[in-house]
Amino acid sequence: MCETGRPDWSITPSDFESTMSITATVTVEGAPTASADDLLAAFAGDEVRGVAMPVSVGGQMVYFLTAYANTSGDTLSFRLYESATNLVRVAAVELAFAANAVEGTPASPFSIDVGCGSSSTARDVEGEQPEQGTLHPPFPSPFAHQTTFAYDLAQPAQVHLALYDLVGREVAVLAEGLKTAGRHTVTFQPDAALPSGVYVSRLRHGAHIASRTVIYAR
Repeated sequence: MCETGRPDWSITPSDFESTMSITATVTVEGAPTASADDLLAAFAGDEVRGVAMPVSVGGQMVYFLTAYANTSGDTLSFRLYESATNLVRVAAVELAFAANAVEGTPASPFSIDVGCGSSSTARDVEGEQPEQGTLHPPFPSPFAHQTTFAYDLAQPAQVHLALYDLVGREVAVLAEGLKTAGRHTVTFQPDAALPSGVYVSRLRHGAHIASRTVIYAR
């Protein structure tokens, strides 16, 4: 269950020696979300390590979050307060803190998906097989003519991979049906009617959802 009510997230920057800059976009269970009253917070355990509100950049809501720590290697988790529902949602991704590091840019933001479950890492450990599946960042992004989406499945699964605009409308189906375990790639070439902008690719496989942002600049 998600917690309810606007949280009192705060931090005293002078308590910490190091910072990390994170530029992120957020989806809720794979669907784009955007409200100027939302809050994104970084945590180390249950300690708040940074808080930010979104800013509109190029038609998308972006969080410019400064995370704080006294040592590199702390594991950062993320929570979103969604003002429209008055719910606090937990992110399905974690990030290792690195002093003075920069994660994400407005053109290629760090993608965070939130829900009402427990946090878990969405980044593969090198050499390990993903437990369920992984949707990789599309390449290239931004793209002008075509881009490639790649995903891994740990076991055969019914798959629906589609592209959505920032208001949640499906603009293209990239892959659908029963797929075998292993690596799959899909090349996407937009038609002339698709406008430039930021889109979200969302992979459903069984009961699991993963998403990535992609920028189309024709």
